[in-house]
Parts: sequence; structure tokens; C-alpha cells
Amino acid sequence: MVPGLECQSHAAHGAPLDAPPLLFVHGAYCAAWVWEEYFLPWFAQRGWNATAISLEGHGDSRGHAWLAALGIDDFARNVHAVVKTMPRPPVLIG
Repeated sequence: MVPGLECQSHAAHGAPLDAPPLLFVHGAYCAAWVWEEYFLPWFAQRGWNATAISLEGHGDSRGHAWLAALGIDDFARNVHAVVKTMPRPPVLIG
């Protein structure tokens, strides 16, 4: 979706709901993987397009070398960059 930012996505199974996509944002000390096992598949099986982002410096995203210098503004820019690639404004879940 966005070069340098890891995203894990699950497409809606069957007929997707007429609903906005879901974008999952992790907290400290984890990455998109925290949503992968239960949440993304669960929502996809119920008709939602579900995506999880690994913020800069987390998971397989760029930025591990400068993680200590990153702040909330950087993470907000990461989320905004992914949102711009989505077909509709998503519901943010964190």
C-alpha cells in the first residue's frame, strides 16, 4: 500500500458489507501482527475489509534505526498515508 510501511490485509469474505474498511493501529511494543491472528480474519469473515498497519519503526516497516526520534506526529503521518490509499475513509481501531 505505502512503500516502507508494512500492512497486513484481509479482504471481506463473500459479499462485502456496504461499510467502510477497517484500519487497525497497534500500540507500543508491537506491530500489525497483534491484529493478525484473531481480529483481521474475524472481521473479514463477517464482510469487512480489514487492514492493520505497522507504524514506522515497528514490525517490518522502515525506521528501526531512528525509532527513538519518532513521535506521535510521525505515526499520525503513517496512518494518514495508508488512509489515502484506501477506497473510502476507514474506521480506525486502536
